[in-house]
Order: sequence, then C-alpha cells, then structure tokens
Amino acid sequence: YEQVELYIKTSPNSDGKEDKFNLGNYKNIKYDCRSVSTDELINIYDSAHLFVFPSLGEGWGITCADAVSNGLLVISTKHTGLDDFINTKTAIEIYCKSKKIDFQGGWNCKAPIPDVKDMANKMRWCYENYNKIYEKYQPYASEWINTEFSWEKTTKKLVNIIFGEN
Repeated sequence: YEQVELYIKTSPNSDGKEDKFNLGNYKNIKYDCRSVSTDELINIYDSAHLFVFPSLGEGWGITCADAVSNGLLVISTKHTGLDDFINTKTAIEIYCKSKKIDFQGGWNCKAPIPDVKDMANKMRWCYENYNKIYEKYQPYASEWINTEFSWEKTTKKLVNIIFGEN
C-alpha cells in the first residue's frame, strides 16, 4: 500500500522515554506526531481519510470527537471517555479483550486491550471499501456529534457517576 501514509502518535514508555518502533525503512510511515505544530496537525487531519484510535482509555476522548466532526472515518475503541462519541453511527469499533494490566506505581486493574488483528482487518476493509463505508458513516457521524453531543450532557453523566442521580 505505497499510496497510504500512516502517522503514529506514540506515548512515553513507563521509564518516560519515547516509544521507538522498528518499522523498517518505509517512507510512508511517520511516527511520534506529538512534535508537530497545530497547523501541521490540522493539515494531517485535512488530508486524512481514516482516523484509527486504539486507546486503552481516555478521560474525555475529544480527539475522536474532533476527527468525527471533521468528517473523518473513525476506527476506535469504545471505553472510558470515548463512549460519549463512539457508537454505531459515528465509528467502527475495535474489538477489545479484557486483560489485567500493571500500571506504573503498583496500580493494576483489568483493562480492555484493543485486538490488533481486528484493528488491522478493519483498516484493510476500510481501504478496500472506502467509498461505500464513508457513505454509511458520513455525514451522519459529524451530524450526530454536532447535534447529540454537548459538554452539558457529558458533565451531567459524570456527576451522576460520581454522586448518583439527583
């Protein structure tokens, strides 16, 4: 897939150092987009066809909402803060397996781990059927975000989780 560009945003390892991938010598794969400017990031969004977000968990998941509202086809996990934006009208969900994770500081819990094979299959499926899939999700996805999402609804949901319904 030489005509496909892949941008990977990494996160630091538990030792605080950046992840380094042994991706080979591919001109069309760029990683660690944390260092790009806002203007460069907007250009990446504007030129993209697909936004893939295999997150373990998000506080708010606003990057997916940005991608959907900007008209991108989205493949994402759907847990923690992402459930405010990711549903059958806005995105293609990545299957997750529950696994015990030990986080830095001795905290551990079960977490939904994205299934890489499922994600890769969905990416390939979108590539091979892009127009049909895009027509299914857009403009409905961006319309859903623009009409159904509000910070007020999200805030009420959070308050209810913390304090119970009033």
